[in-house]
Amino acid sequence: MIGTIYYFRPINANNVFPELKNVEKIAFIVRFDEKKDAEFKNIEIKEKEVDYFINLLEMSKYRRVFGETNIQSQTSAFDIAIAHNSSNYSIVINNKGYVVVNEMNSKKKYKILSSKNDTLIKLINEMLNGK
Repeated sequence: MIGTIYYFRPINANNVFPELKNVEKIAFIVRFDEKKDAEFKNIEIKEKEVDYFINLLEMSKYRRVFGETNIQSQTSAFDIAIAHNSSNYSIVINNKGYVVVNEMNSKKKYKILSSKNDTLIKLINEMLNGK
């Protein structure tokens, strides 16, 4: 019982994402939309934009969840690649508050518990608007 409570406790971004420090660049690869076909974006951000995006991830708390890791079907979502000097990994974030982290073919699913006023998808869309 205690192990289950511990497993599902709220955790911060540093325990969810493999590496958030020294990120070289972030690529927004695909934008999934529940009403349209997937849109290949291939937008790279660097430097201050990377810092802003990392800050968006860090302002939330997360909880581990079980279930299907294909969270981009039937909803709006982004497939994002994060390049770090020692490793790369990808994440999928959807508008229902789920995040899947894929590092070396190991997928882990999380639920966003807290965020400021806006959803992460909305903030990402605003950040990428005009690119």
